[in-house]
Amino acid sequence: MLVKGIKSGNKGNAPQKEKSCRHCKMMIPQSATTCHYCKKSQGWTLAAKVGLGFIIFIILITMIASREKSSSKKSTGLPQKEETVMNQSDERTIKQNKEALGKLKQNFIFESDEFKGGGWYTHKNQTVDKS
Repeated sequence: MLVKGIKSGNKGNAPQKEKSCRHCKMMIPQSATTCHYCKKSQGWTLAAKVGLGFIIFIILITMIASREKSSSKKSTGLPQKEETVMNQSDERTIKQNKEALGKLKQNFIFESDEFKGGGWYTHKNQTVDKS
């Protein structure tokens, strides 16, 4: 009788730990994976397993996508699309834009407000009500 108690994990007359069945709420041994009253599994439900699998799948896809984006941004030392060398037509366009901006600024006046140096441009012939 003593040998039988040791094999089942019960040492002498010490009470065996019990837990409540997730479904019928009857007390069953802590080590039970199936309730011997309602015969239902005490492990994860199918819905929980599917949900966890879906979450892991989404995380993996996100990690793979972010890895591909970061590896495509690494510089190889050669000019990429973002790192093109300026040619003479680009310099002319920049010069033309600066000239056009200068002409616009001649006709507009910057009026600052009291908030962190902000403000707005108004045309020199425009009247503004400051009330």
